[in-house]
Amino acid sequence: MEFVNRVHLTGIIGQVRVSKIGGTQYARVSLATNYAFKKDDCPVIETTWHNLTIFQSDKTCDLSLLEKGKALKVVGRIRNQRYTGSDGSEHYLIEIIVSECSLIEGHLVLETSGL
Repeated sequence: MEFVNRVHLTGIIGQVRVSKIGGTQYARVSLATNYAFKKDDCPVIETTWHNLTIFQSDKTCDLSLLEKGKALKVVGRIRNQRYTGSDGSEHYLIEIIVSECSLIEGHLVLETSGL
């Protein structure tokens, strides 16, 4: 039996921070995805924010092109981290380590009137 840790996300970029470790460039990106449904005949859009880490490679897009408001499609794996903050409190972080990504040109904005 094979166990797979793989996620596919398509969403809108929020914040972008591009940095370098040694000679490798990487970006920390927040990505918003939406889930639309009806509750008591009222349309509801639930937005989830995901933390992405994208290392520059031949399978990822040019990190300098990542901007707030652009649509992005990613494939990667989920990584969970637990750490203790400087104040002694426990923190839990869920992030997506991106292996493939591409910008989506001319993305569509979802209309909620049909829900």
